Amino acid sequence: MLLKNNILIVYRSKKPRLSWFFYLINRCFYSFLSALIDVFLFKLMQKSNTIPQLLKTIEDFQIVKCNMYHESVVIDSNRKPVYKRIDDAIVFDRVSLCDANHRKVRLGCAHSIVNSNFSKILENAQLLIPKQSNEILIFKNKFEAVIAKIYVLDHKKGQMEHELAIFEMTSNGKSNAQLDLSMNVLKAEHNILMDNIISIKSDIESFISKVINNSNL
Repeated sequence: MLLKNNILIVYRSKKPRLSWFFYLINRCFYSFLSALIDVFLFKLMQKSNTIPQLLKTIEDFQIVKCNMYHESVVIDSNRKPVYKRIDDAIVFDRVSLCDANHRKVRLGCAHSIVNSNFSKILENAQLLIPKQSNEILIFKNKFEAVIAKIYVLDHKKGQMEHELAIFEMTSNGKSNAQLDLSMNVLKAEHNILMDNIISIKSDIESFISKVINNSNL
């Protein structure tokens, strides 16, 4: 929290106090979301009960280099950040997330169940191909390690967008070369991690294809 030009600014990580009513609404929403995740995973497993079906399920996942656009702060017609006041503090508006139907198949998305689903599918692959369970576990561990780095990077992007918004509120149209450079470096790091996911997914597909060919499935 800081005070600039008599404006109280709170970092995004500082969440406003919620009444018990809103707390219960949040709890109900996440319970409902959890149930949807279970249903979605069950359907995925049903579709992947043979090795060829498993391969098709994995192939259907996508990788999109979005530069974590969802963390961007909304800008008004005057090129100023859009915000709202909550409990005498300022909270910046963020652009909308991608469509849920896109997010559920785009690996690397930091605001979706897709990465967890992919890990569950790889666990299912270990059961379908028990002789190659160790190899699949290596793929799974590599994938989850990259995803963990993306989550950290996503948080950094959110904080950096916040810092840029604070600067833009008080800069009278000037730019901040250091923040701009840091943002470009962060986006480059994200692209590298997304390339890693592309490589891991491709390796998994090639591995399962060889299993199919060798077993004449």
